[in-house]
Amino acid sequence: MVSREQKELRSRLHQVIKHLLKCQYQPKRKSTSWIATLDERRAAIARKLKRVPSYRQSIGPLARQAYPRVIRATARETRLPPGTFPPELPYTPEQLLDEGFVP
Repeated sequence: MVSREQKELRSRLHQVIKHLLKCQYQPKRKSTSWIATLDERRAAIARKLKRVPSYRQSIGPLARQAYPRVIRATARETRLPPGTFPPELPYTPEQLLDEGFVP
């Protein structure tokens, strides 16, 4: 995968993971904005995977690679301690892409 393509996919995965964590760890603050962001990022990833199906195998590794930065960003946004979140990515590649999955 080309570096630019990796960055784009990682960025979208970053947003998906961040919003899943926010929904899971701040359920009372879950908003239509968070859900809309999830929908939009997942749709963008789906479009890319439709064009280049071989990128699907990169979802797990790229998501795991992005996860430490996601924890820091989510902790800043939620004002929760970074230790609140699991040390390992808690979602499978299938869950990250599943439009119906929101913890």
